[in-house]
Amino acid sequence: MVSDEPSMSDHRHINFDIKSCSSMETVTYRNPRCTSWDSFQNNLESNLELVPKSIKTRVDLDLAVDAVSRGTISAFEDSCPLRVKTTRRKAPWWNSRLKRLRDKTRKLFNRAKATREWDIYKKSPN
Repeated sequence: MVSDEPSMSDHRHINFDIKSCSSMETVTYRNPRCTSWDSFQNNLESNLELVPKSIKTRVDLDLAVDAVSRGTISAFEDSCPLRVKTTRRKAPWWNSRLKRLRDKTRKLFNRAKATREWDIYKKSPN
């Protein structure tokens, strides 16, 4: 909001409220295209050595399935590095809502500047 308070300048004060989230979340991911498949195969072979060779009961089967699952996941995680998601945007907090508000405010400002009627611009809630 443009303030009517004297600023001792030919410019007016602009008052605004900033709402922000307290923490920026870092997003990590694994890109399977960047996996070292030779390393994956070597890790998987060594991890699968822990799988029981003789399966006679359901408990043995459950243990074998668990060992294969953990071994496969471990081999993948060791062979495919974690990456941090980056953005090309200069301000990660900028979004389409802020763009619409900026566009609306700019139109009001240009209209007020052309007509010298500043009341609508100053009283605009956004």
